[in-house]
Amino acid sequence: MRSVSLSLMTVAIVVMSSCLTNANGGEPGATLQSVLFPDPAALNPEPEGLPPAEAPSTQRLVLTFDRPPTDADRTRVQILDRRGRSVAGNYEVDGNQVSFTPRLPRRLINPRDPLDNGAAGLRRDRRYVLRVGPSTWPEFVAQVDPDLLRDFADPDDALTLRMEFGTTGDPDRFLQGWPSVTPRLTSVVPRDGATGVTPQLFTDPSGLFAPRAPFLMRFDQPVHPDPDNLQSIRLVDADESFLPLDVLVRVKRNSSRGSIVEVEPAGILPFGHLLLLEFPGDLRGLGQSSTPTGPAMVASVFRIDTAPGLVSDRLVESFDGRAQDSSDSPAEWNLEGSGYLQARSIPATGELGRFVPFAPFNPSNPTVVSLNTDAQAFPLSDGSTPDAPSVTVRGGIFQFLDVSIPEGVLVRAEGSNPLVFMTTGSVRIAGAIEGSEAVGDSPTSAGALHIDSQGLVEISRGGSLRSVRGADAVGDCPGALSDREGGVIDLASGASIVVDDNTRLDVEGEGGEGGLVKLRTPRGTVAEVHPDAEITEGAWVDPQNLFLPAPMVPISSAVSRWYDHGRTVSRIPVGTRPAFRFRGTDADGFVRTDAEGNVIDPSSASFRVLYPGQRDPENPAQFLPGEEPRRDFVPTNSTVRIQFQGADAIRPGSGQVDPATMTDWVASASLLSGHQFLRFRVTFDISANGQGPSLRSRRPAVTELWIDVEL
Repeated sequence: MRSVSLSLMTVAIVVMSSCLTNANGGEPGATLQSVLFPDPAALNPEPEGLPPAEAPSTQRLVLTFDRPPTDADRTRVQILDRRGRSVAGNYEVDGNQVSFTPRLPRRLINPRDPLDNGAAGLRRDRRYVLRVGPSTWPEFVAQVDPDLLRDFADPDDALTLRMEFGTTGDPDRFLQGWPSVTPRLTSVVPRDGATGVTPQLFTDPSGLFAPRAPFLMRFDQPVHPDPDNLQSIRLVDADESFLPLDVLVRVKRNSSRGSIVEVEPAGILPFGHLLLLEFPGDLRGLGQSSTPTGPAMVASVFRIDTAPGLVSDRLVESFDGRAQDSSDSPAEWNLEGSGYLQARSIPATGELGRFVPFAPFNPSNPTVVSLNTDAQAFPLSDGSTPDAPSVTVRGGIFQFLDVSIPEGVLVRAEGSNPLVFMTTGSVRIAGAIEGSEAVGDSPTSAGALHIDSQGLVEISRGGSLRSVRGADAVGDCPGALSDREGGVIDLASGASIVVDDNTRLDVEGEGGEGGLVKLRTPRGTVAEVHPDAEITEGAWVDPQNLFLPAPMVPISSAVSRWYDHGRTVSRIPVGTRPAFRFRGTDADGFVRTDAEGNVIDPSSASFRVLYPGQRDPENPAQFLPGEEPRRDFVPTNSTVRIQFQGADAIRPGSGQVDPATMTDWVASASLLSGHQFLRFRVTFDISANGQGPSLRSRRPAVTELWIDVEL
């Protein structure tokens, strides 16, 4: 059995002194008699009276006293992480017992993401501590049973119980452990026999119907979040030969008291039709392993509201992250909660191949490899880029597969632009990389050095990054990541940075004002740092991206999700509904502007654009002179193009697009009327004026976009 180190994370479960209500929470003078860790699935090798080392996410705790408390809740019986944050769960009092059940998982977890816990209350591969005694609950607890204290006394308080237990890191085992019970349906919305049910329009600007909302099914037991289990719930159109209509099913809430399952129709529902919501009688519970095979049971029969002739709808995208198609979205969609779509870089291409300078025979006599950030010809003459084509890179953005800088090699940037490494693979640094001195001296510098990696970034002992030549902090330790002008390391989701021992991550900067070095890691990314490395916490992430914008390429784009109009395509005259309309772009889909970049007639356009401005790196609370935000404006170096694509379903009633029916991208949405599916694409070109992109290029943004629909 794998041991779990307390140094990973320590979480305290503290039963607070105010734990129970009704003044003192029950009759005072109580004795804690036992603590159990119930194991109905027999997963833990330890007996239930001992703390498990690798408990699942469903692990309950049961505390038994010699007299009954009156009540308990999360403010009084707490599970706390190392920062004192409470973990969600249910608290129940039954006679002399207080039990805690952590919030149960409501979706499958990504086994490659160590931070993904399926929305459960407990986390994978963590350590927890239970403390109970007179000092933690003086109004109710007088003592702990001596047999418990003999094995689990708190070293700092001999009268208090202290138990450590851990959770498993195995993603499959993590979801197990709940009793094998089949959930029973207790209620459903819409209720059986309901009429006038909303057809699920997107926005319904005329207010003809009830708002769009998922259907709800409540069960008395937690439901297993396996997609194969949830897909057994069906929506059927009884007025169209019992045609199955695609739905998205997800567990909204899972707890010891039951579950709530959301059923969201994939598209707009047929006006006036009678629908059936079905589920299998053997729907899989959280503690069960078999896939449902039983006959369908009808949860509810209801009728959709009728349409008074033609119906108006509107597709509105405010770029809040809910409608993004992740398959093609290199532009910044709702970056850090900004609420708009903005031009940015595309992922690294690796077009220059490997960058592998040769190590010198004598490390004390370093080899210097220069890269000109204004214009650099490839392949390099020293053989360090063996895969590179014959090409000249302008602007300082170097697209490599992998970068490996051996000991004794100094990679030095020359020129007026920041040095940017974008890699599809790994970056390993045992030597040194040095940004351009000219960039560092610029008062509007966004940083002289930038590494954007989709893989591992490893800085070995002796390796260093220097944003500006001669940065004092670099020579002070065997290895250092330090910076004077706002350098940053970007990691793709799932990547990690490994820092060797005796290596220092200097995030304080000169004068201790902090925040100049950023390890900007997306949600779910792990930063692995050797325990002997010096770390100054609190400045690893640059959440607002103020010091160093993402590196630029000329063209970036984003594609919305498909908007599904369901069976409205069957409305007469067939082939004309839904009808789409969009305004404000020219015949090629470009946002129409005057010579200064101002949008022409913005009040009649079906979108809103702006220039977000550029922050002053020296004072991020202010904008650079002349770079303040401007609405209804596209910078003259840029263009914004909006196009549309239509498609039909792979079968009637399906919410899946048939790839064979996908149209070409067109500038006019009206040309796609009659198709069940519609989506849009926004393309930015920040070099439309012929100048190459740089970290200082003006980037336009789209804050809102809408398409009018007639059904």
